[in-house]
Amino acid sequence: LLLPALFIHFFALFPEPPAGVSVAREIEPGLPAVLADRDQVLQILLNLVRNALEAMPRGGALGISARRAPEGVAFGVADSGPGIPPEDLVRVFEPYFTTKEGGTGLGLAIALRIAEEHGGTLEASSPAGRGTVFVLTLPAAPTSPASPSAPPSRPSRTPGT
Repeated sequence: LLLPALFIHFFALFPEPPAGVSVAREIEPGLPAVLADRDQVLQILLNLVRNALEAMPRGGALGISARRAPEGVAFGVADSGPGIPPEDLVRVFEPYFTTKEGGTGLGLAIALRIAEEHGGTLEASSPAGRGTVFVLTLPAAPTSPASPSAPPSRPSRTPGT
């Protein structure tokens, strides 16, 4: 999956943030391609952004980032909402666990499953009262070996040999 194409699709689908929410985008240039299905990665990122916006009903800051990681590429979604209490943070990826009115508790469980099926990880951190950060890390696609600068030479043939 080439990341410029992913970000074009992501930001085209990105909902307008509610009034009072500022959005900071930090995309490191020259990121490697990742081994992933574009639609499934979009599903994860849009779910994380939706959750972040819901955590800030009165406004705040939303950060969206992508940077190199030792394993590949790390995508971050951070919000300045109230954060997730430690007793809930350890459960956020459990199927059917939710603290939202009318929530199903499936969004983050499905996101984690998709990340793991792609050989990646999805992690959450939430320092008390300082918002929440989710980081999706996906492995970089293997690079093909560099082509030689000149084609291999053919053995010369002399007539009669």
